[in-house]
Amino acid sequence: MDFVCPNCHKRFATDPGAEQIACASCGKPMARTQQVSQILETWYWPRRWYRDVPKPSLNFLLEMLWTADGQGEKLFTAVAPPNVNYQSFVHQVTRAIMKGVDAGWAQLEVPEDPFADNPIYKLSYLDSEKFADAVTALFPNVDWDETITVEEPLAEEVKG
Repeated sequence: MDFVCPNCHKRFATDPGAEQIACASCGKPMARTQQVSQILETWYWPRRWYRDVPKPSLNFLLEMLWTADGQGEKLFTAVAPPNVNYQSFVHQVTRAIMKGVDAGWAQLEVPEDPFADNPIYKLSYLDSEKFADAVTALFPNVDWDETITVEEPLAEEVKG
């Protein structure tokens, strides 16, 4: 796949699944978020004329990954930042995670073939303390010394 260097603006070919990509011309490394943004743009470009295909964005992808299975709502309920609605909370945490991907404490895995019909992207936290610190820094009005409890959903009985 071809990438465009954000530094020198020259095109160069490389493996889209590689974690570390550097420009072949100037040698400057590309941030992981820049790589994934360009992959999403390449995916979208030939499909842009279809009416039912929305243009993907890195922010939307990260938001869908970290809020999956109700995790966003659970974190919002647990943190309970005063005077912050859920959408604002999600937006701020998503941007913090994006910075974490570039800083290396969060990892965004790109599928081997990002243009397959059902590509699977994965988000993992390599350093959960840094994630917690990032969320803490976003909401200084929260009493972080208070014990936070998260209720787990009740397991349904399985009848055989």
